[in-house]
Amino acid sequence: MTHDPIELQIELGPMTPGGRSVRSHNRRPLHIVRLLEGRGAEQALRMLPRLFAVCSQAHQAAGADALRAALTPGPGERVASHRLVGLESLREQFLQILCEWPQALELEPRRDAAVDILRLSQAAQADDRGLRELADWAAREVFCMPAARWLELRGVGELQAWARQGAGAAAEFVHRLFDEPAASAVDGLAALEDQDPLRIQACMAGDDTLEFTRQPELDGQCLESGPAARQRRHPLARACAGHGLLARFVGRLIDVAATVEALQRGDDLPSEPCGNGLGWADCARGRVLHHAELDAEGCIRRYRIVAPTEWNTHPRGLCARLLGAIGPGAWPTLRRQARLVMLAVDPCVPARVMLPPAELPPGSQRTAAMRTVEVHHA
Repeated sequence: MTHDPIELQIELGPMTPGGRSVRSHNRRPLHIVRLLEGRGAEQALRMLPRLFAVCSQAHQAAGADALRAALTPGPGERVASHRLVGLESLREQFLQILCEWPQALELEPRRDAAVDILRLSQAAQADDRGLRELADWAAREVFCMPAARWLELRGVGELQAWARQGAGAAAEFVHRLFDEPAASAVDGLAALEDQDPLRIQACMAGDDTLEFTRQPELDGQCLESGPAARQRRHPLARACAGHGLLARFVGRLIDVAATVEALQRGDDLPSEPCGNGLGWADCARGRVLHHAELDAEGCIRRYRIVAPTEWNTHPRGLCARLLGAIGPGAWPTLRRQARLVMLAVDPCVPARVMLPPAELPPGSQRTAAMRTVEVHHA
């Protein structure tokens, strides 16, 4: 018997006048947070990277903030911790942009860049010189110009000109994306990053059954989290807002460029959490929130984590809305659109989308493999 590593399974229904039905099943073992309960703060912090290998620096930084009442951090430790979150976010997003994005549009992935990404992100942890080297690399390989200059792009026309003239994988991807059928823009989803974290913490504190952890809502409403959500006020993001999936991929590029600049300025640090036992960090996939309650001896009585994947893959959330908006088309187009949606949402676990068998090409074998779109990480 083999173990199926797929933790997020989504079934896409056939096209109807009202859109497509989307059924999602999140099999991520969210109950593992209970392993932290009964532990001391230091032990819990050592466990977090082993329990959450994806975005582990973000979990550690959020956990350290949530457990700060039981810790004695040294001078500058919090600044250093959240700086690592920014570098981790860059590493994850660079890998996706150069290795995952091109494959979705049948372009050649830059697998050779992975070694440079890992080496430079590691060097950037050591000193400012390493960070400058990473920024210079991003200017050459991703933006074809300094990140600060790329952030000055404003309208869709300027973006198209950059995509047409740029020589990098990101520019070529955006150029091709303009010719893709655009999924409908998803309006009406508020950004998690704009909410008062104390309101989210109150829901986490009362989450005895882990139902909020599994399918979080705020006042009955789904929220969106991630690069496109936290950068939606940027002028270029506003200009692309009505362009479906394009807006979400551009939002990630904006976020990468903004993170490069913020790290070089030294201001990529969230404000001190205002609630006892609350911590959060903005990682490559969105905002991860930690809530900790301690007993009189300083041991953890309750621990809860809500990751961005649970917001974005909620049955009525961002992923379901984007997949439900995929229109009719030839089978290759349907598969490509589903893959683009999953890359735009970027869940932190391997995902499988099952496409509707009714839309398979005539005469094809209607096997599960034919209907499957899988997304793993670079």
